[in-house]
Amino acid sequence: MTHYGDMLNNLGIGDVHVPKSQCKYSKYQTNPSIFYQLDYRRTVSWRLLVVISTSRRPGRGSEMKQTTMGEVCKENNSESWLSVIWRICNLFMSVFFALATYVQINDPDAGLWMVGYGVPAVLCASIGLNPHVTETLPWRRIADLHVMISTAVVAILGWRLCKERITDILQEEEGREFSGLMLTLVWLLLCRHSGRSPVGMLRVSTATAITVFPFVAWLYYYINTELRANWPSHCKTAI
Repeated sequence: MTHYGDMLNNLGIGDVHVPKSQCKYSKYQTNPSIFYQLDYRRTVSWRLLVVISTSRRPGRGSEMKQTTMGEVCKENNSESWLSVIWRICNLFMSVFFALATYVQINDPDAGLWMVGYGVPAVLCASIGLNPHVTETLPWRRIADLHVMISTAVVAILGWRLCKERITDILQEEEGREFSGLMLTLVWLLLCRHSGRSPVGMLRVSTATAITVFPFVAWLYYYINTELRANWPSHCKTAI
């Protein structure tokens, strides 16, 4: 009790003065000492509660602060790793689209398809260098225009494949064109507004799966030459 009494004296509890004008009830105005006693006891109770709480919990606030800071650091580290993986995926897809642009040199419609793959290659490379570029007006306009044109071409090619009832689409030139444009379409939609906020686990996981698939498929068809036996000559000589 002596310990708490000293702390109460240090807090200045005894120097409590309440003006008479602050009394809200008539009985307090007729007998101000009642109000003084009630307010004094209420003040003593609150200050004593604060003193006891702080004295019996040494370091509690600092421990909570350290725990909170630790959680924030873990979240920041997780976001930084996701951002790094996201940028790496975009760089790999930029390389893939650049290779797809190069192999179109022997195609009869080389100019059209080189633009179709070259534009996503540049857009992906820009994201790999600066993830927030997706929020700039030029990037959005170019990406939206490419998505719109690719959607129209994919719809036409898809209708032809469905009409001819082609199941193994990679064995047909139109099927390969359909698959390539669909890949650019899905990737650009995945990249849309990715720089507005930190990328999440779902976006990065999807990007990783999409990035691995074309390289594995390309390598598989490159090793197994018999799968390319029926392809046109301009599809065999580039790479």
